Amino acid sequence: VYKNIDATAVQIGGTGHSVSLAGGLNNQGTITVTANTGDSTGVLVGAGATVPGIVNSGVIQSVSAGAEANVAAGVLINQGANVTSFTNSGTLSAGVNGSKSDAVALRDESGTLTSINNTGKIQAVISPEKDVAQTGSAIAVDVSANSTGVTLVQDGVVIPDHKLPDADKDGVPDINEPAIRGDIRLGSGADVLDIRNGTVNGDISFGTGADRLSISGGAVVT
Repeated sequence: VYKNIDATAVQIGGTGHSVSLAGGLNNQGTITVTANTGDSTGVLVGAGATVPGIVNSGVIQSVSAGAEANVAAGVLINQGANVTSFTNSGTLSAGVNGSKSDAVALRDESGTLTSINNTGKIQAVISPEKDVAQTGSAIAVDVSANSTGVTLVQDGVVIPDHKLPDADKDGVPDINEPAIRGDIRLGSGADVLDIRNGTVNGDISFGTGADRLSISGGAVVT
């Protein structure tokens, strides 16, 4: 890994030409990227790209390390792109080793993302440097550019008659409990945050819209 070089694992669009993925993007494998004192991006949807939906049932992981202010992004949708939905049943994660960098699991700068469904893990984690004040942010979901409204639903997948540990007896094995770790930043539209199962751990910024928060099914939001 070269120092001071930005790294991107998968890029769609952003080269000055129009790109359309009619069937969307479906990741069932593992996408990982690491940068040393640079920005790291797992999946980049650039300007001019149209991707109706992104589905992740595998792993998308982005890591950046260094003392400078960089960004590790799991999925980044640039201004000028068009992505309407994101569905996650796997793991989407962004992590930074350093006090000044931001970890962002999912960020939409285009304002076109209106639907997020999570039955897996979405997490942003910062490991700060010793004796260096943390100024970076751990952001799980950033859709603050949206002005029309975003619906984010988190739910669990019940497995009938399973024998796995299930502390809350909801039919979803503990190992499969969905989770969002990191801040959630919503935009100026009428947003819906519907947490039906699992945990959400982080600050929630609802923006200026007529928003609604629903917590049910034994879910925990802290």
